[in-house]
Amino acid sequence: MRLQPGQPTGEEAESHKNSQQLRLLIEGELAAELERERRRLNAGDVVIIPPGVKHKFTNDGNAPAVTFNIYCPPEYPPDEKA
Repeated sequence: MRLQPGQPTGEEAESHKNSQQLRLLIEGELAAELERERRRLNAGDVVIIPPGVKHKFTNDGNAPAVTFNIYCPPEYPPDEKA
């Protein structure tokens, strides 16, 4: 996933009912909201989000943020999200 400066993952926090998500930040910086917790992520940081946990990420840096996301079990059909 690539987020441009100022771009969030969505307008509202979302959760995945049946899937655990692993998000690795490859490049850039992100502000993370996980339920009521807020934290800053830098390149190399990993977040594991259990099923049902509301979350939202926003690129509040000056450069694009690039993440690698894994959903277990898969959350989206292969051609739905890039």
